[in-house]
Amino acid sequence: MQITCYSIITTVFKDELIRYITYIEIVAGLGLSLGPAVGSFVYGTLDFKFQNTMIFFAALNFIGMVLCIILMPS
Repeated sequence: MQITCYSIITTVFKDELIRYITYIEIVAGLGLSLGPAVGSFVYGTLDFKFQNTMIFFAALNFIGMVLCIILMPS
């Protein structure tokens, strides 16, 4: 997903390339550092059931995909 973001940004935002690449790097770093903590919190909250956790994160990814489709410039 991060590689796709770089491709889109280099194509769409040529004038402010460095600014948006910095945003990608910040978000990727936050995701890598906060991901394990958030994942274990969700796993514990959903009664340690693997299936519930996967359904939760699938729904989260679906919401992210819909937002990308709606908000991405054409």
